[in-house]
Amino acid sequence: MVPLPESTSARFFDDSVNGSSASKVPNPRRRSERAHQAILNAAAELLEEVGYADMTIQAIAAKAGVSNKTIYRWWSNKAAVVMEAFAERTANVVAIPNTGSLRDDLLAFIQASFVAHKTMKFGSTMASLVAAIHTDSTLAEAFREQFIARRRAAVRQIFEQAIEHDELSALDLDVVIDQVYGPIFYRLLVGHAPLDNQFAETLVNNLLLGVTKSKNSSKF
Repeated sequence: MVPLPESTSARFFDDSVNGSSASKVPNPRRRSERAHQAILNAAAELLEEVGYADMTIQAIAAKAGVSNKTIYRWWSNKAAVVMEAFAERTANVVAIPNTGSLRDDLLAFIQASFVAHKTMKFGSTMASLVAAIHTDSTLAEAFREQFIARRRAAVRQIFEQAIEHDELSALDLDVVIDQVYGPIFYRLLVGHAPLDNQFAETLVNNLLLGVTKSKNSSKF
């Protein structure tokens, strides 16, 4: 038998493993990642379309093109998958800025949140979730752990950046975070006034008057 040249042997080996025949073998991890994201997208869309109460695992599975079993492989119940989907979609729309200025970061974050409220039907979606929370302890827990915790962590990061930049002294961030979200959710749920740029500017100015160092307060 005549030995093949080294380059030919290498090519023969590569073609047999990495060529067209090998490319037809499905990658389970890649397939799972696609299914996982399809489920989250379907859950987020259904939340906007029909609300939490009228959504079912069967509807999520049908919209995502997967089986019920596939959903239960990653989530234990409807509340878990819906809140992960809602939290992820919100995080994708509302990024955490780091410009070096607390005022600019906070204003950009709040304004982006207001954009999300409009583009994601955030008001009606949040209203349906808040209504369901009172009678669904599983949803209430998932809401706090998946959505509220992530949104609070985002604002905490903005203030921690400001402390690192010496714009702020150490302070009770839990209370400050409440002061950020309290007025926003009040307007969102009650609907007595708009979530607009003027409100964002006023909210940030008032917050900074309360939390910045006295030597910097006059700037805001």
